[in-house]
Amino acid sequence: MEMAKNNRKLTFKLVVILTIGALLLSACGAGSTPTALPTVVLADNTSAIAQSTPSPGAGSSYATASGVLVSDHQSELAFLTSGNVKQINTSVGQMVKTGDLLAELDNTVLQLQLDQANQALAELTSPLAISNAQKAVADDQANYNAALGTFYWWQDLAAQSQDLLEKANADMVVAQDAVKDAQDYYNKFNETNDVKGKAIAFQKLYDAQQKVDEIQKRINLYTNIDPVQMAKYKADADVAKAKLADDKTLLAALTGTDLPAAPTGAGYAQLLQARLNVQLAQANLLNSQLVAPIDGAVSQVNLSVGSFVQAGQVQIIVTDPGHLHVETTDLSERDVVNVKAGQTVTVTLKALNQQVKGKVTAVSSLADTLGGDVVYKAFIQLDEVPEGALPGMTVTVQFVAD
Repeated sequence: MEMAKNNRKLTFKLVVILTIGALLLSACGAGSTPTALPTVVLADNTSAIAQSTPSPGAGSSYATASGVLVSDHQSELAFLTSGNVKQINTSVGQMVKTGDLLAELDNTVLQLQLDQANQALAELTSPLAISNAQKAVADDQANYNAALGTFYWWQDLAAQSQDLLEKANADMVVAQDAVKDAQDYYNKFNETNDVKGKAIAFQKLYDAQQKVDEIQKRINLYTNIDPVQMAKYKADADVAKAKLADDKTLLAALTGTDLPAAPTGAGYAQLLQARLNVQLAQANLLNSQLVAPIDGAVSQVNLSVGSFVQAGQVQIIVTDPGHLHVETTDLSERDVVNVKAGQTVTVTLKALNQQVKGKVTAVSSLADTLGGDVVYKAFIQLDEVPEGALPGMTVTVQFVAD
C-alpha cells in the first residue's frame, strides 16, 4: 500500500515537471508552430520494478519462456517426378484421411506403361502358362530318368567290363565251334538232292554265324569303352537334372509354393522381371501422385491445375491438429541449466486465455541465437490439448521446480 502511494507521488511530480517544461518551450518558440508533446503515463504496477529472481524451490516458478504449439505429426508432400498438375483434390483447411489422393500430375504415359506391364505379367501367369509349366516338369522328369539310366548302365558296364569280356571270349569259342559243326553238316547236303535237309542245315549254319556276330559285338563293346562317351552320358544326366530343377522353380513361383534357397532358371528370371516391371511402373505412377500419409488437416497448398512443378519441391503440407506439443523459442542459457526432462510446467495459451499443465520431455543440446542471446529449445508434452488449440499458436511456459 505504501509503495502504491509512493508511485502516485512520483507520477504527479513527473507530470508537473513535464508541464513546466512544455510552458518554457512554448515561450521560447513564440511565433512558431507549437509541437505537440507526448503524454507520459506511468502504470501503477509494482511488477514493473525489477526484482532479483529467487532461488527455485519446490512448486515455485523459476523460469519463463515463450513457445509455440507444434503438431506431433506434420507431413510435407512433394512429387518425386516433375510434370504438369492434372488435378487437385483438396484445399487449405480440409480434413483428409490416410491414403486420400490430394493431387496428381499428368500421368497418362505412366498409366499406359503400368497397363502394359500388367498385361505381360498376366500372360506369364495365366492358367495356360501354369499348365505348360506342369507339363515341362513332367517331361523333364522323364528325360532325366532316361539320361540317368543310360549313364548308370554304362557305369555298371565299365565296372564289369573285364569279367564280361572274359565271358564273351569264352562264348565266342563255343559259338565258333558251333559254326564249324554247322558248316560240316551243311556240306553233307551239297552233293545230294535233299532240298529239305539242305534247307535245315543252312538254317543251322546261319543261326550259328549270327551268334558269333552278336558275341563279337559284345567283345568290341567291352574292349572299347570310351571315357569321353562316359563323360557325355554323365553330362546329359546333369543337364536334364538342372532343367528339371529350373522348371520346378518356375512352377513353384507360379503356384505360390516354396521356392529353393537360390532360385534360378530362364523362366523364373522372366517371371521375376515381369513382376519387377509392374512394381516399377506402379512406383513411377505413385511418384506422380500426392497421397495423404496421415490423418489431418491440409495447412498449405502451393500448386494449381496446369502449372509445372519440379520434383522435390514441397507442394502440400498436412498437419495433425489433434496431437500438439510445445517447443520453446527463447529459453535462455541461464535458465536451461535448471530444466530437466520430467519437470512440470504451466503453459498459457494466449489466444485461448487458458492454462494447462505439461511436462518437459526433452531439451535440445543444440544452441541457437535470438537477438544476440543464446537460447535452447525445450520440448513439452501437454497433459491435455484445449479445444480450439491450433498449430502455430503462441504460448508462455512457466517452469516449476519439483
